[in-house]
Amino acid sequence: MTLLEQLDEALRSADGEIELSAVSSHQGSTRFANSRVTQTGDVIDVVVQARVAVGKRVGAARTNRLASINDAIARARELAAAQPESPFEGFDDGKTPAPAVPPSFDEATASADATARAKLIAPLFAHTKKLDLSAAGLALISSSEVAVATSAGCRREHRGTQCRLDFIASEGDAAARLGKHAIAIGGIDAVSLAERVCERAQRSRDPIDLEPARST
Repeated sequence: MTLLEQLDEALRSADGEIELSAVSSHQGSTRFANSRVTQTGDVIDVVVQARVAVGKRVGAARTNRLASINDAIARARELAAAQPESPFEGFDDGKTPAPAVPPSFDEATASADATARAKLIAPLFAHTKKLDLSAAGLALISSSEVAVATSAGCRREHRGTQCRLDFIASEGDAAARLGKHAIAIGGIDAVSLAERVCERAQRSRDPIDLEPARST
């Protein structure tokens, strides 16, 4: 069941003017230093907000458990009764078309795990080892889903993914750094990134001081 379907189900079992919004996210990261993985893990989170209107009074409550949406609605209703009146004119009815947005979701990226992140950084380790450099940085893959549903008829949802690879190649006084971002894990060429950063690091060996001079 999608996030929006779960909000819709909760609305069908509740009465009154209600707006439900939710954000779920899954972020997996792998950190590395000295050409070895130092930390890897995944964080999964969801935040659901219920807003309930009682006349011109509006209350809001949040929960981190989808199973507790009805409890959040009840709590928001209690808080609404204790609020002063506001210029409330009703929740969004969904009749205004949502703005067009470019595609930002990739299924393979959303299902990527620690093994996929390890494969992403493998070329960095291989290239730095060949050139006697050390690899450090971060591989991060995340997916998110946003949904909004109201008793007035609004139903909106959006899904997105992101892949990020930050890489530092260094040895002694030689160092270079570069990062890449993409919607899909396939949009990052780790081999090309490794070659470019390592080449920059090699060129930075044995730096010299230059006397101040006028540029032409």
